[in-house]
Amino acid sequence: MLNNIRLHLENDEEKQLLLEQKLSDHITETYKKNINCFQRQIPSLLTYINNPILKNISVFCNKFGDINIVDYGRGRTLYGLHPTHDVQAQCERFFAHSVYVNTSNDSTDLLDEDADIPSAPYANIADIPAYDAYQASPEFPESICCLVVLGCGLGSHIEAILAKATIKNLIIYEPEPQYFQCSIHATDWRNILDVAREKGTALYFQIEKDGRNIIDDIAELQQHVEISGFYLYQHYNHPVFASIYQQLTTQPWGRLKKNGLNFVESDTYLDYCPTWTPAANIKDSKDIDRTDFLFESNLAALKRYYPNIYKQFSNYQPRRWQPFKTTNDQINLLKHNNLVTLYSDNPKEDCLQNYNGFAQQPNKDGLILGYEGKKLASYLHYKFVKQTQNLLNDFTEEIGALPEHVQSIIIFGIGIGYQLESLHEKHTFEHLFICEPNPDFFYASLFAIDWNAIFEQIEEQDARLYLNIGDDGTNLFEDLISQFHAIGPYILSN
Repeated sequence: MLNNIRLHLENDEEKQLLLEQKLSDHITETYKKNINCFQRQIPSLLTYINNPILKNISVFCNKFGDINIVDYGRGRTLYGLHPTHDVQAQCERFFAHSVYVNTSNDSTDLLDEDADIPSAPYANIADIPAYDAYQASPEFPESICCLVVLGCGLGSHIEAILAKATIKNLIIYEPEPQYFQCSIHATDWRNILDVAREKGTALYFQIEKDGRNIIDDIAELQQHVEISGFYLYQHYNHPVFASIYQQLTTQPWGRLKKNGLNFVESDTYLDYCPTWTPAANIKDSKDIDRTDFLFESNLAALKRYYPNIYKQFSNYQPRRWQPFKTTNDQINLLKHNNLVTLYSDNPKEDCLQNYNGFAQQPNKDGLILGYEGKKLASYLHYKFVKQTQNLLNDFTEEIGALPEHVQSIIIFGIGIGYQLESLHEKHTFEHLFICEPNPDFFYASLFAIDWNAIFEQIEEQDARLYLNIGDDGTNLFEDLISQFHAIGPYILSN
């Protein structure tokens, strides 16, 4: 969630420039060494190294002096604020619970269409099939026959995994070649390849491949090497990775060999997941309680102020994301299909950092940050964003900190909503527009923040709060345009 490039850069441009200059020599030297080692050991990859096709993705130096990846077309980073720590945490989670796929199991018992396969909604986290498989997963052994890694990124996790265990066969899928090219500038591949050679690890780089042919690839490998199963590591979030993870952890290999993997191209904003999500602790998670005082108080407030939204959420069941309590009694969200969490182990701190970044520079991205990519361009939400962006291009905005009193503000996506508490503690509004397309997120916020207090404050200030929950953008655009004409573009862009 902390992937807005503004959060990663020094506010002082001179300091940022010094950090970049300090790291530039390291990047240049690393790139030269990597070219040399790939020439000697894996020359087939030189096509990607000598002929870079960096169109919209590049490495950059963050305000902590760490290397990260940024999509400068969207202004979004791949990793969080501390890439090294983030990847280490992900590796530790994997080492503690390593998903294993048994390829010697030719059972097709689940082929019966009437088989009792649990599906959403789930009452508790323990009911989620992928979570059950995760809990049953053993620690990562010291020696294994095969590991499949979904995603290369900067490649530092590859180095950590090879240092942890002896792996005979390591398959790395990376659908985005620009990520691999970025890793050539940032990571010491010479050391990775040397360790692999010393430990007898055969490396199989599948660049521009997303893993959808994994069943055929494993079958081909089994023709040359005796493999009874493989471990599965997902590095970042990708629609195909998520589908692979879910099917490999909930269905027997025999069924998948017979029917193949099923990939449904989802066109719903409900399935969207940030490319990078923190590796939070889910082992010690606690289920939410609908008898919780805060939840009941929020429902009562919705019934009073927004009866239509109350009807929607009085008996709501999450469809994609399951809310849960962390060990410090904060609320987080767990995605059903691949068990990624929306926030770290401290969701409040994550939301506060997002709020602080916005409060310091609220207008640098304009009213809405336009999305120019193609992967999400068909989503109705992004079509709406594009329409609204075009509508307001002619209005000049001033750059400065968010004032104590704001005439009007539009918030697209609240997640858990902890940032709203800070917003209301430090600012007053005349018009507040909150648009959350994913009803799972809003439902989780009912366990996290005091909506009743927010509603009462809005009422006391004789202000107006507009709530749009669960709309994919179809009605949202029309609703906001009507407000645009009623109160004016200056107020909407404040």
